[in-house]
Amino acid sequence: MRTRASNSTAHPGTKAVETLRVHRPKEVIQKEKAEKKAKQEANEETRLTNEARKEVGKKYLAQLEAEVAAEAEIEYPRQRAQAKRL
Repeated sequence: MRTRASNSTAHPGTKAVETLRVHRPKEVIQKEKAEKKAKQEANEETRLTNEARKEVGKKYLAQLEAEVAAEAEIEYPRQRAQAKRL
């Protein structure tokens, strides 16, 4: 049994895979691409919003730390020790 010249170098499984391959319409593929791109843009927007929120949080914490440090520098007058009354 001889092979034909057209498929003498082709793997036998290749033809089987090609016949079983499902070809989707271009409209479906374009729709999926658009959905994927919209999802990526939404994720990017969410990421940017979270980064901005973290930056605001860091600035707020730095401000609070500065206030606490300034408050710690204030010297309070010493109080006299008071005796406990029975």
